[in-house]
Amino acid sequence: MRFSLVLMLSLLHPGSRAVAQRTAPPACTETADHATATVLQQWYRTQDMAGAARRVETNAVQDEHWVRTAGGWKRGDIGEISRGASFVDGKRVDITKPYDPDAPPYDPSAASSPR
Repeated sequence: MRFSLVLMLSLLHPGSRAVAQRTAPPACTETADHATATVLQQWYRTQDMAGAARRVETNAVQDEHWVRTAGGWKRGDIGEISRGASFVDGKRVDITKPYDPDAPPYDPSAASSPR
């Protein structure tokens, strides 16, 4: 059985509400039985974090590989995933660290600068 990502998120985080949006920019290659589309995957959801319902926004650019079958086009592998910025309640966060509502907004350029 195949679950949608929205359904899986709601099972993992009961009480959360999620909306997914996928848009395909012009970067798409196709042959007779295979296609690759570079898409922007965006997630907007309400999730319980640090004792409160918070608006979480994440996104990624990824390549989706599609295969033509007798039953029509079916999505296969997803690859070349590049994560974008993540936000909680409108504040940029570092998703590699536990959420801290009192932390300042994440600045990736400051995090990568030499000390």
